[in-house]
Amino acid sequence: MSDAYAFTDTPPSCLSPGGAHIDGYLCATGCRRPCGPYGVGFGANELQPQTSCALELASQARIDWVRLGLYWQDVEPSPGQFDFQADDALIASTRATQLNVLAILAYSTTWGTSAPADAPGNLTHYPPRDYGEWANYVAAIVTRYKSDVHYWEVWNEPDLAEFWNGTPAQYAALLDVTSSTIKQIDPTATVVLGGQAFQDLPGHPASEFLTQILADADYPAAANFDVAAFTTTCRPMRRPSASRSSRRP
Repeated sequence: MSDAYAFTDTPPSCLSPGGAHIDGYLCATGCRRPCGPYGVGFGANELQPQTSCALELASQARIDWVRLGLYWQDVEPSPGQFDFQADDALIASTRATQLNVLAILAYSTTWGTSAPADAPGNLTHYPPRDYGEWANYVAAIVTRYKSDVHYWEVWNEPDLAEFWNGTPAQYAALLDVTSSTIKQIDPTATVVLGGQAFQDLPGHPASEFLTQILADADYPAAANFDVAAFTTTCRPMRRPSASRSSRRP
């Protein structure tokens, strides 16, 4: 890969001279290759001002895929009132930078959550109160972006209560309605099982959630996804800094 990448201290065009500086940008020195079966992906901080710059950096680094959320709360802040302006701009940016999109369909809304009124934590991380309302959101999103997005991930890390404060059976039902809605609109789309963290927790082995949704009596998960995802973290790649002793006087 040494002929494909080079480190540079020159900020990309999307960073203004007075803006933030990141030491050692990883930029491509050759033309961007067509996407193959393997690649590098990154998660965009979707609707932040710096997102367009992040997408440009990803493209320059020859990253092929971006994983981003097209969240229910953002597009339908009130029942039946859809606002796609921000997501339209986000998807347009991925198109302009030639990035393939893995879109996350999540979470509940403040008005459509099943969380009790006095529930602790993030109320949108509870299952939707009405899966029909959820299906309307999925249909609206997939219909609007089906020409640009062909991979749809159903929720994020549903095996962690931090993100899915519901049962495996509730997720299996959500996966069923989501998959059927997507496939009705775009039969060629790929449904991705929500990326799981597979963490060993007291009394709950890492594979417990997956085992239970696969064995669900009403909505066996295997019938409702094409690709299984998992999540992991690693440190970002940076150029090693020269030590004082190795620098020239």
